[in-house]
Amino acid sequence: MIATKTNNLDTVGYGCSTAPYQAVVEDNSTDPVIAYTTETNQSCDTTGQIVNGAITFTVTPGTGTSNLFDYTWNTFPHFSPGVRAAATANQKFDNIGYGGYEVRVEDTGSGCFSTATISIADNPLIPVVEDADVVIVDQILCTADGSITVAELTLGGAPDPALRLW
Repeated sequence: MIATKTNNLDTVGYGCSTAPYQAVVEDNSTDPVIAYTTETNQSCDTTGQIVNGAITFTVTPGTGTSNLFDYTWNTFPHFSPGVRAAATANQKFDNIGYGGYEVRVEDTGSGCFSTATISIADNPLIPVVEDADVVIVDQILCTADGSITVAELTLGGAPDPALRLW
């Protein structure tokens, strides 16, 4: 750095410059640390519109923190989980589809940030029809008098009364 006197109210030394002076400013800042857990997407929807995965963040602040963070998604496979500004260190994003994500978490007080690359697994629970739960009545007339009745469907190995075929 070189300093030059520019105040002309005192003409002594006016316009004169110092010899070069070297100063080093150390960067002692620390970025926030991102930890997260994921919940697998169990939806069969391939459009990414009806999904049920999740990502829960726990952020450890760095130096000069305000304890408020901006969460910004840089990459996402279907739809952005949404930006959260000035949010807390513990955040959960629900309804996340399967695939790879990259999120940037920035401390709003210090400007320090970290990024994380996260993968949501795709493990849909597929309904199952068991033979014992199906009643078939064959057609015997020339009109539609046959039928199929499904008494029960299972999801993940357990009966699910909310499942319906038609």
